[in-house]
Amino acid sequence: MPTLQQRMVDSTEPATRKKAMNALSDFLRDDLEDLAMRKLWRSIFFAMWLADMAPVQTELAMNVGKTIHRFRDVAAARRWLAAFCGTVRGEWDRLDKYRVDKYYMLIRHVLRQGLAFCAKRGWAGDAVAAVGGALEAGFLAEPRYPAGIKLHYADIVLDELTEASAPLAAAEAFLAPCLAGLRSTDDPLVLRVLDRVCGNAAGRCADDDGAKPVARAVQAAVYGIAQDEATPQRHRSKLYAAVKALAAATGERVAPSKKRAADPDAEDDDDDEEDDEEEASAAPAKAKPSAKQLKLKARKRLKQKAAFFQKKKK
Repeated sequence: MPTLQQRMVDSTEPATRKKAMNALSDFLRDDLEDLAMRKLWRSIFFAMWLADMAPVQTELAMNVGKTIHRFRDVAAARRWLAAFCGTVRGEWDRLDKYRVDKYYMLIRHVLRQGLAFCAKRGWAGDAVAAVGGALEAGFLAEPRYPAGIKLHYADIVLDELTEASAPLAAAEAFLAPCLAGLRSTDDPLVLRVLDRVCGNAAGRCADDDGAKPVARAVQAAVYGIAQDEATPQRHRSKLYAAVKALAAATGERVAPSKKRAADPDAEDDDDDEEDDEEEASAAPAKAKPSAKQLKLKARKRLKQKAAFFQKKKK
């Protein structure tokens, strides 16, 4: 008799695939134990492994993503996503270049349906915390977690938030762990976040004024990270460049206040604005001295040494 994995990816019988997914969905409930969730995700993981045809892979990824809607309790949904993250993370090193793309697609559909789960609950704080917290803890929280997953999350998160019409507070919650990667010493991750989150947020403002509140929030977050002492010095110039690009796109000053990011119609005090602008202009690293200045400094040091040795001889 075919296993659940084999029935879920039967390339010739759509009815068989549908029955297998129904069997999986019927088994899901709020009181399901963590061990049972991990076993189911392992079966799903290897079902995706066996899926060879693109239409079957897409159908499976979409249907698996929708399994989160079987849970009414947000805590159970969080445990389901945590089991998903742990399974994918644990098996990631086994994936080759021929299989990795379909797991990227699976991650995208799980995120998409996680956002739909939040939307059905009116973007309530507990739902957003459950979904966002599970993905952060499972994929982004530790430097040792697979870089490929972090890079892919940076690629897709803003697109999926826009598609889901996420409100500002929810968008900030899902973007925050991704933007936190800008404090990393992982150069590819920093560059990807700057491009796919910051650059994408700025680009959307040209076509849609409704994208500006999220872009302002990204701008404020990046500015704060650029000022953070824990941020690697070599990244600061890139971060300030991203802030300026976002400022140009949003029409916001270089260092937006948190109040302004949260409420586009809010008016800030003029003195605060001047202080922030002065701080922003002073924040970037000092310009490197010219070749002429370096030569003058070297000559001065030589003269000082010569004078020191002459005194010593006397």
